[in-house]
Amino acid sequence: MPVRLDKVPSLAPRPEGPRIWLWLGLLLSGLLLGVGGTLLFGNGTLHQKPLDFWGLALGVPILSWCLLGFGRLLFHIGEHAAADGWDEAREEDMIRKIRQGRRSQQVLGVSWYTALRAPGEQPTAQRDALLSATKALKAQPSRLDLTTCGHSRLSGGTDADLKRILLRILAPVLADLAPILARLPDNTPLALLLEVDSGLSEDQWRRVWQKAWHESGIRQPTLPVEGSGLAALDQWLD
Repeated sequence: MPVRLDKVPSLAPRPEGPRIWLWLGLLLSGLLLGVGGTLLFGNGTLHQKPLDFWGLALGVPILSWCLLGFGRLLFHIGEHAAADGWDEAREEDMIRKIRQGRRSQQVLGVSWYTALRAPGEQPTAQRDALLSATKALKAQPSRLDLTTCGHSRLSGGTDADLKRILLRILAPVLADLAPILARLPDNTPLALLLEVDSGLSEDQWRRVWQKAWHESGIRQPTLPVEGSGLAALDQWLD
């Protein structure tokens, strides 16, 4: 099944690290401001105590610079953690989509009847006829309005009762599938996709189907699958 990997979000942008020259410049500016502020606003006694003077002039700017640097480092680590979390979630989503795209179906059994298979004939005759490009189209009366037109249809007489014809067609198909389904537990639900084009209304052909299913002896319950064709199968696999 197709998986649009080009729609997967991109990797999280990585945060830039602290710029050394910027922080060195900030430290130098803080030291200059500390010394200048202490000279301008410090009292006379402070100027006579070199230890206190330099502790105030240099200690306060350096301590402030360290606190700012520590905060900036924590912020940088937090940005990296957020980016790592995004990338991990992206990777898990991509793996899930790839696994979903690799899901496949295993064919356990096939029952196939066409106009190339006569009643009682083995499936190999039908296969050989298909491989040899044998054509089943011919001019014959339609079962719906009895007008003659070119078409193919299953063998089985010219009975005009469409419900009886459909039941006669479904019976061997389910008979072929019943031994295969018998290997499964009775409580295993079967997803069922029905596509019928028979000239009957949906209520009519569904009653025929239920009768054929009941007479087949298949014990598993069924769950309807909406849609038609391979698109419905693809969606069900998803």
